[in-house]
Amino acid sequence: MLNALLSLQKKNKELERVLKEVKHIGKEREQILNSAGDGIFGLNLKGGITFCNPSAIRLLGFHSEEELIGHTYSHIFPECRAGESEIFSPSKPVGRKEAKEEFFYKKNGERFPVEFVITPQIENEQTVGYVVTFKDITQRKQMEAKIKYHAYYDSITDLPNRVLFRDRLHQALKYAERHGRRLGVLFLDLDRFKKINDTFGHTFGDRVLKKIADRLLHNLPEETTISRQGGDEFIVLLPSIQSKQEARDCAQKVLEIFSDTLLINGQEIAVKTSIGISFFPDNGLNSDQLIKHADVAMYKAKQLSGNQYQLYDPNIENRTVESMELENDLYRALENDELTVVYQPKYDSFHKLIVGVEALLRWNRPNKGRIKPNDFIPLAEETGLIIPMGEWILQQACQQMKAWHQQGQENMTVSVNLSPQQFNQENLVDRVKQIIQETKLPSSCLELELTENLIIHNTRKTLNVIHQLKELGIKISIDDFGTGYSSLGYLKDFPVDTLKIDKTFIDDLPHNPNNAAITNTIITLAASLQLDVIAEGVETREQLEYLTENGCHLIQGYYYSKPLEAADVYRLFS
Repeated sequence: MLNALLSLQKKNKELERVLKEVKHIGKEREQILNSAGDGIFGLNLKGGITFCNPSAIRLLGFHSEEELIGHTYSHIFPECRAGESEIFSPSKPVGRKEAKEEFFYKKNGERFPVEFVITPQIENEQTVGYVVTFKDITQRKQMEAKIKYHAYYDSITDLPNRVLFRDRLHQALKYAERHGRRLGVLFLDLDRFKKINDTFGHTFGDRVLKKIADRLLHNLPEETTISRQGGDEFIVLLPSIQSKQEARDCAQKVLEIFSDTLLINGQEIAVKTSIGISFFPDNGLNSDQLIKHADVAMYKAKQLSGNQYQLYDPNIENRTVESMELENDLYRALENDELTVVYQPKYDSFHKLIVGVEALLRWNRPNKGRIKPNDFIPLAEETGLIIPMGEWILQQACQQMKAWHQQGQENMTVSVNLSPQQFNQENLVDRVKQIIQETKLPSSCLELELTENLIIHNTRKTLNVIHQLKELGIKISIDDFGTGYSSLGYLKDFPVDTLKIDKTFIDDLPHNPNNAAITNTIITLAASLQLDVIAEGVETREQLEYLTENGCHLIQGYYYSKPLEAADVYRLFS
């Protein structure tokens, strides 16, 4: 009897120990369940929710477990359906290694992407329920969408980029080949877009690109693919056309789109484009050939003054090769000492003497002779070579003027043009100051010519730079004055010294009344503001007499002298 009692007490103590261990394990599991970042809830065989952790409550938009326990799974993820037996049945095999991505639904009906696993609960080799573990992958999906967007779309215009365009062109080529159809490729390049960036800044230029993209999207047929290739280049794919005329009509439509000015930040901007067109199968059988040939045709359109379209012709490709050779030779021109400076005298017709010269750049291209400025200066601006070339001519001009001073011409001044790219350099003022110091030329004998378009846009920065240059003692001239088509109010703020009447207004004087009226207005304006005024492009005696009679005595042009080598200019002094 005693032994039986002792045995019973021992078993009770063992039972108590086991119960404590079970309770301890239960608490540990409960703590793990409650601290898990993933949502976890249990389901019975009918799909009823039997338990849930705090993360599941929070992620599903509920406030307490009472709102979930006892309710069915169907309002959370209705993809799983119960059969006729009303037993819950996942639509796919379950297991922890088979995480799936679906949408779950919150209490308010909002759906969100999740990654989830359904794990069966087995007792005695029978499924008695399921545990669903899930995590919110909204941020991951957003990141994936962002990565995909940047991989296939242009961030400035929201148009397909070159990667997506080539894929669509490849698909269109397969379709056209299979069904014996044509397709067309239009290559667009904006005319003089670099000047917009240089004048207004790249942020402004990006807005221009976006505006152009929107116009193309809203005015061209839906079946076309419009892509930005980078920079100021666009491509339009016409995936299936009956004839070449359809491509011509589309190109004409694009030119009409560009005929209206753009309004950006209250500023009206006129943008034009040059278009090249290639066709499948006439001009190429693959993507590379069609894009290349449309590009070649575009360059031909640009050479023909721009704002027009050109169909690809094998004969024009040779001329494009010449353009590439010109660019390659220009890159070597500075280091090979092929550039020279000529000087066009400026005359004071009242005092009958030379008061200064304008330094002008010339290029002696090997085996080609002297190249006209209009044939290489735009290319230098487009490639950025205008910056080192502009600095070189400034150095040369100051050295030459100092030499003339030492030869007895102390009152002479030299004028040098500054391109917008040069002017926008952060170290412009320091570099000009350094050149003056190195050449020992008095700063008052140097005049920098800025275009009117550069001055009237970028006013705050421009005004600051001009003030710094004026503090050095340098004179400032506005070149091509009158061609800016803008308010003249800026003149009262800018410390300029000279207005230079553009040659287009001197032409046909005095017979053209419009040119005469504009010229007289500029002369009167300069006198009122106590500025010097000089007329460029004076070629006839009639023009000279008209200008002097109306108060303009500073003259530059072929009537007095064409641009000369430095030695020839010195002979004029003698």
